[in-house]
Amino acid sequence: MVISISEKHHNDHKRWKNLLGFYEDEIKIYNKELFMLQEKHPGNLYIEEEVGDYKKFFLELYQEVKLMQHKVNQHEKQISKGILNADGLWQHHEIKEKMKGLEDDFKTLRKDFRKFMSIHI
Repeated sequence: MVISISEKHHNDHKRWKNLLGFYEDEIKIYNKELFMLQEKHPGNLYIEEEVGDYKKFFLELYQEVKLMQHKVNQHEKQISKGILNADGLWQHHEIKEKMKGLEDDFKTLRKDFRKFMSIHI
């Protein structure tokens, strides 16, 4: 079975949208865990500083997730309109590379955040 480029791109978009939605939920869960950590250690300046750093990082990551969701949706609209030219192919490649970077960032985040939480919760 041969899959067209637009079908391949559509399948990539579906996977990316699911992954981005998962990341969005994951960030919300991590923020709740930070809140619980702050409640457990009121007034602990080290914990407050670390929580503040994580919250800032999570906000930046959340904004990146939202931006990627927008880019994927825009690219999907182009494909649905039959616009699949060299720019569209390049844009897909750029999104693919950014998604790979985001996946790597989340792998590192999970490891570091779980280690931090296991020490302090």
